[in-house]
Amino acid sequence: MPFQQSIHQLIQSIEYSPSFTEMRQWYVQTDGSELTVSSCAGSLFPIAVSMLYHARPAHLLVITETADEAAELYDDLATLASSEHVYRFEKGKHLSEQTLDAEEHIGQIETLDALSRKSECIVVASAASIATAFPSPENVKKGVFSISVNQEYDFDTLTGLLNELGFEKKPFVEAYGDYSIRGGIVDVFPFTGHHPVRLDFWGDKVESIREFEVMSQRSVKQLEEVRITPNLVNGEQERTHSILDHLNESALVVWNDRSIILTESEKTGGDVGKDTIEEQAARFRQINHTAIRSGIEENLLITDARSQPSFHGSINQLHRDLREKHREGYKLYITADGPEETERIRELIDETEDSTDENGEASAGQLPINYISETVQRGFVLAESKLLCYTEHEIFGRLKRRKSKKRKRFKGFSLHEIQSLKRGDYVVHIDHGIGRFDGLRKLKVGNMQQEVIRVIYADKDVLYVNLNAIHRIQKYSSREGHVPSVNRLGSGDWEKIKARTKRRVKDIARELILLYAKRKASRGFSFSADTHWQKELEASFMYDDTPDQAEATGAVKADMELPIPMDRLVCGDVGFGKTEVAVRAAFKAVMDGKQAAVLVPTTILAEQHFQTFRERLGRYSIKIDVLSRFRTAAQQRKIVERLTSGQTDIVIGTHRLISKDVGFNNLGLLVVDEEHRFGVTAKERIRTMRTNVDTLTLTATPIPRTLHFSLLGARDLSIINTAPKNRLSIITEIAPYSQKAIKEAIRPELDRGGQVYVVHDRVADIEEVANRIRELVPEARVRVAHGQMRPHDLEKTMVDFLEQKFNVLISTKIIESGIDIPNVNTIIVTRADRFGLAELYQLRGRVGRSNVQAYAYFLTPPMSTMSRQALRRLQAIEEFTELGSGFNL
Repeated sequence: MPFQQSIHQLIQSIEYSPSFTEMRQWYVQTDGSELTVSSCAGSLFPIAVSMLYHARPAHLLVITETADEAAELYDDLATLASSEHVYRFEKGKHLSEQTLDAEEHIGQIETLDALSRKSECIVVASAASIATAFPSPENVKKGVFSISVNQEYDFDTLTGLLNELGFEKKPFVEAYGDYSIRGGIVDVFPFTGHHPVRLDFWGDKVESIREFEVMSQRSVKQLEEVRITPNLVNGEQERTHSILDHLNESALVVWNDRSIILTESEKTGGDVGKDTIEEQAARFRQINHTAIRSGIEENLLITDARSQPSFHGSINQLHRDLREKHREGYKLYITADGPEETERIRELIDETEDSTDENGEASAGQLPINYISETVQRGFVLAESKLLCYTEHEIFGRLKRRKSKKRKRFKGFSLHEIQSLKRGDYVVHIDHGIGRFDGLRKLKVGNMQQEVIRVIYADKDVLYVNLNAIHRIQKYSSREGHVPSVNRLGSGDWEKIKARTKRRVKDIARELILLYAKRKASRGFSFSADTHWQKELEASFMYDDTPDQAEATGAVKADMELPIPMDRLVCGDVGFGKTEVAVRAAFKAVMDGKQAAVLVPTTILAEQHFQTFRERLGRYSIKIDVLSRFRTAAQQRKIVERLTSGQTDIVIGTHRLISKDVGFNNLGLLVVDEEHRFGVTAKERIRTMRTNVDTLTLTATPIPRTLHFSLLGARDLSIINTAPKNRLSIITEIAPYSQKAIKEAIRPELDRGGQVYVVHDRVADIEEVANRIRELVPEARVRVAHGQMRPHDLEKTMVDFLEQKFNVLISTKIIESGIDIPNVNTIIVTRADRFGLAELYQLRGRVGRSNVQAYAYFLTPPMSTMSRQALRRLQAIEEFTELGSGFNL
């Protein structure tokens, strides 16, 4: 029978294994020595680190070879040792001294601040970050100061100190490093924490301190004291010290293979040399975890452990393994990322076998499995303690959701947007209607000055709106060129407009009722409820479903189970999981003996979808074909014959799929990807195919007519507005063009086995760009693609890139609406100033399609040479990436 336990009960079970007991005793009882540990398979390494930290809290610096390994280790330790005690210290990938990733930048400051004020914490760092120089511990401590309630502080002294520490005075506080002064109120945004703080003075005395939201200006919580932390890493302080210099005397340094880390730190060309790092580390106790033993280690501890086996998503294989391990006396643990995933894996295992077999062995449902609704990155089998831990995401070959200390992104009508408004711009107040923006004012209310927005209405009436109520105002938007009528305060006109709108909504609702009544009169095929295989397929998705994606999937399957033909539109941004919804719908159709057809606009997309469907459904003996120009005439004839005879279950094709010679044996589902890219003739053929067939349309950019039908209810609509939970935000940098910048952007991506887009805006000299990159990065395999190539050559080049036959693609903006290649996670635009805002956004969306950190570099000529319009576009894309993106209606 199953048991529900916590992750800490698993840790306690491991702590008392022989090798872990010996490791803990060495750490608690020994000073000034070194221990070599071997074979901590799976996530046993972070479990060992958290165990040591809880046994004797101190500064623990854990060093990995790469930034990705550090991210995984941080994720595990944040679960095992609590995120408030764990910090990630990363170098940050930057192209110039002026640009540095904000997330990693703030992370560095938080880590240095924590080491200076805390006697115990865990810091995870990569080889590159320990080779980077930072200010001394003394300078870090001197840079931070505290302010308390009832403390007296001279205004001029405070302003001078903030300026000296690098804070910038602004009309409103919006980002780290800003401060503002308005009357007796001082707002400061320190470089640590999630919120700015508001200091309320009476004379020179601090009356109150509170954190507040940038967007709404509303207080979050009251504070008795606040630490004002400046930019500790990019100031004018001399940078000659490594992170090792910031550890206290009782610290422990843990290497995840020291020899490899030291070699890698030397390769990065950091400020601190390999010999200096070794010398600094020698001051502390050290543990070196290594997979390869030299045989001469003095203190060597070997754990009897191995990694979790691969089950390829098969619950039957998992069930057989669990029964065998139970028979051998193992204690069984299965971890999952949350209660929903825990319940799903428990249900799948319980359904595998409900009774004992002929030998009287326990079925899966009777096995004493301990389920844990928290998970680590990797499972393991610890033989010395007869204990195994399998992770749900590894069972299905999925990626684990990563934790991160994400800063809040501010959405909506922000103070910055208010400042960007010009006098005379139209705004809408939810209670009073349309007026004209007339700037910001200061009004004295009682003894306090308050910031307000001034709005002018008809007859020159004035409305003042306090900044605490800015959420009730938005900028007026309509079709281009339309000039709205300004409402009259107190006239009731605005209420009449709202009443008319409500009546119109009711009229539309009546039309919808009539429309749905007609639709219910037609009959279609009613698909069966989900099978065990359907649940297993959905559990094997490499990402955790987002709420929107789960809702869309549920809506599609519910439509398919009705006896009415489905006609559903699924809208979602690029990479948000629309294809997975189609995969699940197609699988459901095939499980009931029906065929599924997926229609796409381009040959390259057909090949992409073919690979995706084959990877997801390959182990279920489903016959999948692709019908496109990449198949010879003979191959196409055979595919058409298999479709007609019913031998093919799922077919993916371009316009060739809607040719008159193509027929189906028992078509049950039609999936149309990006319908707006098909012509009138093609759409007429699609309509004939839809008769009594469930239809699913996928799009990232719906045409107005399709969207209008969906919003009216003529077609059911699902919106996927959130990215997969594993998806990391794309780090976007705007930097001056240089050959060094290009080389420093390409090499790290190739080192981690990735691929790179380089976008150039001119066909005439694109080959010169390719030759330059071949010289800069000789190890790169470079090819060129542009719109003036022959169509077949262009498609062949793109497919070769998809199949990783080369790793750097130099192209024009033809990739703007390209295919999904998860292995491409760096894009460089050589002349970003020549592209439009929409083009830059689409190009940026070509990367970041997996759980790997993606980078978008927009390179420009010197700022002084660019036009005002180009500067505004680049500023807008920078601000847009700060807010994040999604599909909004």
